Amino acid sequence: MVKQNKALFGWMAFSTWMLWPYPAAPQQRPPVTAPLQEGPVTLAKGSIMPALVPFQFWNGLMVVDAYVNGKDRESFVIDTGLNADAIRPEDGTRLQLADLKRPVRVDTLQTTSEAQEVRIPSLRMGTMTVENMPAASIDIAALLSNTPHPDAPPGWLGFPFLSAFQVTIDFSSHILALNPPNTRLPVVKGTVVVPISLRDGRIWANVTAPGAGTFSALVNTGAVGTLLPGAIADKLKLKSDNSSVIHVNGKDGKAFSATAPRLRLGKAELKDVPVVFLAKDVPSGFDRSLGVLGMDFLSHFKVTISYAQKKMALIPLPPTTG
Repeated sequence: MVKQNKALFGWMAFSTWMLWPYPAAPQQRPPVTAPLQEGPVTLAKGSIMPALVPFQFWNGLMVVDAYVNGKDRESFVIDTGLNADAIRPEDGTRLQLADLKRPVRVDTLQTTSEAQEVRIPSLRMGTMTVENMPAASIDIAALLSNTPHPDAPPGWLGFPFLSAFQVTIDFSSHILALNPPNTRLPVVKGTVVVPISLRDGRIWANVTAPGAGTFSALVNTGAVGTLLPGAIADKLKLKSDNSSVIHVNGKDGKAFSATAPRLRLGKAELKDVPVVFLAKDVPSGFDRSLGVLGMDFLSHFKVTISYAQKKMALIPLPPTTG
């Protein structure tokens, strides 16, 4: 499970990581009209499934290693909240990736950007290889953080890659399992299966905060923590543990950290969930209605995501000690 000290990196240092900056208001920034990346990716002949890939954590986010072009070992963040595959521009240059001469839209939380696409001839991960994989040439970490992170992984894998598989994340063994997309969902005792929806390549699910109602949340392994919509936080009358000033479009707004008594995804429930929510008086430009279900919730389960069936299965993990 994600340790709480790692979660604090994303949420107590709230102004610099994982949710901000928000996009500029429409009158300040022209809309992005570039198309979405095509997907899913194409597997090379001889790929063996399932591919079992170890992952480690970088600042609370899942990172896997893959071989680019058969020789260069690179790190990639697994991000279900990202609608594109991406690689940092300087690393694309270093790896001599071909420019595809076309723009692509990249959505990260509430920020939409445009980037040029490059092509990764091959990406090998475990026992499978992806061929001719387009990737947006963009620094995702820089979009999510106002503070430079030179140690950030160069690559991010989102919808075009993940949707080629049924994805299982085993937080107890730190293994990412990539199965064929129509693989049967888990049926072991205690499994909770919930419907998901895909909006422009990102996963959304209905989350219930007992006593406050149900809200739609972005299921996001690219976010360390969980963000409650303001209306839900107001109904829960949460007692703030901390606060932080955040910035958007030159404006300041306040966010609070607190503990939600319970959050429920289908019948999968957690108690005493660390959350963040925006203050009532945040200025325009902040989306107080946004909900995000991040790693601090998801890491309590063995999670299987079926893009083909539009379902997600959760198996509760035994509690950890220490």
